[in-house]
Amino acid sequence: MKANLSTGIVHQDYVIFGFHLGSIAIYSTLEESPEELSRFKVSKRGDPVLDMHVTDSRLFVLTRDGKYSIFCLDDFPELTLLEVVTTIETPARFYFEPINDQRFIWGFRGSEFALSSIDTPVPFVSFECGGGNRILDLSPTYRKGKLTGFKYEYIARGVLQLVDFDLPLVQHIRGPYHKFTIFGLTIITHPEMPSILTAGVDTEIQLHVVDDQGIARRKWTSSFHSSSVHSLASLQTTKNEVLVSSCGGNSQVKVWKASKDSLKVQAEFQGTPTFRYVSNAMVEFNGRIFIFAAASIRELHFFEFLVPEKKVDRLKIWENVEYSTFIKVDCFATNENICLFAAATSGFAYCFEWNPSNDNDIQFIQVKCLDCGLSAICSMKEDKLAATGGESGEICLVDFAKEEVAAKLDNVHFSTIPDIC
Repeated sequence: MKANLSTGIVHQDYVIFGFHLGSIAIYSTLEESPEELSRFKVSKRGDPVLDMHVTDSRLFVLTRDGKYSIFCLDDFPELTLLEVVTTIETPARFYFEPINDQRFIWGFRGSEFALSSIDTPVPFVSFECGGGNRILDLSPTYRKGKLTGFKYEYIARGVLQLVDFDLPLVQHIRGPYHKFTIFGLTIITHPEMPSILTAGVDTEIQLHVVDDQGIARRKWTSSFHSSSVHSLASLQTTKNEVLVSSCGGNSQVKVWKASKDSLKVQAEFQGTPTFRYVSNAMVEFNGRIFIFAAASIRELHFFEFLVPEKKVDRLKIWENVEYSTFIKVDCFATNENICLFAAATSGFAYCFEWNPSNDNDIQFIQVKCLDCGLSAICSMKEDKLAATGGESGEICLVDFAKEEVAAKLDNVHFSTIPDIC
């Protein structure tokens, strides 16, 4: 053979060998002196072939460069390359679970053991395993015939280490969703259309439908915004419809009606292109739909979506009493009024109480949360409580009824908290 063997697999009357220089070769087992029938390069860099698996007339070939190749076996021993997929950073082996037909790749990410679905390069389980203390194999664990986790062992400084872990109930799957930074995200929980919406710098809004296994699959993409999309909000109305509001650069606000497979534009507001909207929230109050948006010019803008006319009407503008910018907003409705929460770059959190029938009367409370700026805010949906996130990684629970910070957690994260819910 032309190179050192790294792995092999038997299929029909043939043996498929994988080599350290990144190729595979097919040999017949019917000959006394088997000869190479064909050879395929699977790693452009010449990285070793680590593992192979045959299922559903497909050959999966895993290489150390963090990729696996899928070949069609319909004309075997001829192979047809179908796809090359990126997986975890330093893969080791496939694990194709036979009972529930679940497919995994395990390996390493730096000094961590990592396990992911073959559909994503992002591990949904990772554990510190001490750098060079490599494990050799995985053992599955089952409960009532269902795969629930894995266990493995390794030796560190002469001591046998045993690790037993459960799989997450919903396995996190990542895109590719967007070419650039994702700014907006909202989740639709309607039972007939559970889905995830994302939006970002690339002006796209994307709809990902969540299937029965909890995996998000992209169903629809829109580029109707003329500039980057900074925020998304969703609302299930009393008429059992799902509305989505989006806002972003060039001071645009759009309202969409959501279905299982797409969004349809209902109305649009276009302000002057001298500022952008950085955050928005939507609420239903007495059968009317209201949208609140934080503008990059120290203002909060109050909108109403007029359903019959399919129009977004700007009702009022509230300018910040201090020289700082509102960065995030959230809201909820009571029987008496709407509570709007806003986080400012000055470190203040605001609570506004507003009844649209008494348009001129807006009561607000401001509470100093942090010396650094706030970057996120989330309504607790009751009792004038909100949670805030800060630019230095702090989280505060703000009680606006008492006008105080009720609780504070320092250094929850080591950098800015861009969102909280």
